[in-house]
Amino acid sequence: FACIIIQPGIIYLYLVSGTGLPFSTWLVILLWSEIARFFGHKLRREELFIIMVFESTAISSAWLFVNPIRNSYFRASPITKAFGFSEMVPSWWAPSFQEGQFVLTTLLDSQWIVPILVFILTGTLGQLADIAMGYFCYQLYVVTERLPFPIAMASAQSILTIAEREAERLRVLMLATLGGVFYGLLSHFLPFITGSSVFAVAPRGTRDLSYLVEYFLKASSFGIDSTLTTFVTGFIIPLPVLSVMLLASIGAYFFGNHFLYEYGIWPEWVPGMSVSTAWSRSQLYFWVSVGIGISLSAVFIPLIMRPHILVPGFPLWILIAFSVGWSFFASFISANAQGVGASSSFNIPYLRESIIYFSGYRGVDIWFANYLTWTSAPAGSVPPPNIGLPLISTGGANIATSFKQADFLGVRKEDYIKALILVTALSWLMSFFYTNLFVNIASIPSSAYPYTVTGWPIEVMERNRWIGWLWSGILFKPDVIIYSFVIGTIIAIVSVFLKIAYVPVSITMGIFGFPPSIISQFIGGLLGKFIFEKIIGRNKWRMYAPLIVIGINLGDSIIYMIDSAILLAIKSQWILPY
Repeated sequence: FACIIIQPGIIYLYLVSGTGLPFSTWLVILLWSEIARFFGHKLRREELFIIMVFESTAISSAWLFVNPIRNSYFRASPITKAFGFSEMVPSWWAPSFQEGQFVLTTLLDSQWIVPILVFILTGTLGQLADIAMGYFCYQLYVVTERLPFPIAMASAQSILTIAEREAERLRVLMLATLGGVFYGLLSHFLPFITGSSVFAVAPRGTRDLSYLVEYFLKASSFGIDSTLTTFVTGFIIPLPVLSVMLLASIGAYFFGNHFLYEYGIWPEWVPGMSVSTAWSRSQLYFWVSVGIGISLSAVFIPLIMRPHILVPGFPLWILIAFSVGWSFFASFISANAQGVGASSSFNIPYLRESIIYFSGYRGVDIWFANYLTWTSAPAGSVPPPNIGLPLISTGGANIATSFKQADFLGVRKEDYIKALILVTALSWLMSFFYTNLFVNIASIPSSAYPYTVTGWPIEVMERNRWIGWLWSGILFKPDVIIYSFVIGTIIAIVSVFLKIAYVPVSITMGIFGFPPSIISQFIGGLLGKFIFEKIIGRNKWRMYAPLIVIGINLGDSIIYMIDSAILLAIKSQWILPY
């Protein structure tokens, strides 16, 4: 279903608008469940879980073969030539085109053989690495540490509810879904249809409150995310984890940014800077280095204390050591974070960039070693088209999460792996077929696909600027990383002895998380713990909360899908004669 019906819509929507389709696998699970019941067959929880694996993997693979086209556009662009990077792009990364002659009409050409073969090889190796690291993280964080993985378990409990159709649990899930639909209508659909934010009856998005504090705490970032789906996530994340995340976030971006500005470490702040801009810019100037140092200690110190549990000229030992060794670190920190309550998309940013920078290598060709495109996506999520899988494998955390769900639902890990491999191969094949089909219908770039004309030049400019900007040394500060590692080590050691091992990784989540979203989740956690739990009882609340979170997200995603369908219909009118 996802490979044949959904994939072409995802690809086309990106080509015409540059956005992804907010498709939810929960809608497919409900659809197949009801179809099966109509024909007198009840889908078991094991079958629903495999459907979730099929749908999420197929959807996340839709853009795979769009990426080689973007790479070739990047190489042929006059912007890249102006930066002096075009001749440094290896032929296995993107075929060579004459300046101004990049008009793609087919992928079935001899010049695409090597890039596509390299993609398939690296993609296959990356998938194998994810599976291996996933099993390792599963043994460490699920079997040994027994972390709760609250967000993953919310999905598993929802599958159980749909399969067993217990009246009380199913009623909660359906009511929450209905609530999500109404919320989507009032917060997004009405403004989308009318073209005016005046009709946004329900709140959504970030409310920037930095202007309230910037006069006495210059450069401080403050705001709250009013989106309901963000708020309800706090229902299922443990309150101690949320508390540490909040303290770390406030310490970094509310008070920390002020001191960075006062001491000239972050000089570019100006009055009126938005909370999102201040957050992202201060991260680049300082907090990325802090986060890397603390995350290193969050992974390696507990392991030490509890031991039971291709680019010419680039130093080969660094390439091997960090592609393999750093993948352990990246998977560990992501799996640990998901285990205590992070979303499945949590990863430490700029790991690959830090490896390249600290290697001392200053050639441009190493930047094209990140040929792989999409990470192993968890159920119900679709990575945005501009996100790529780097030199480091990070998908092991999501595999470990799926193993945890499989245990709960009684699915054998061997069956899960077989389904994953099968649907990966099928989705890659269909991605190539549909991408080539769209290329045959109209050349790329062309007005038939507006985003390739309006959006890709901007992407090329930003990518070239990013490569050059990284060598400025602003992003990675060795002394800050070292000091942060020392502080993180002390925190990790104390946490192990006090049996609060979630603290170091929660601090990392607070540093890298968006402050308004963390505040919103914390408020949701407080209301869930001290109000809803008191009203309906602890056991019932623990049973209802995951269903409420999944239901509201499902209902909201349905409205987003309707919005995207309307947008897709509007953008498709280029073929009409008027």
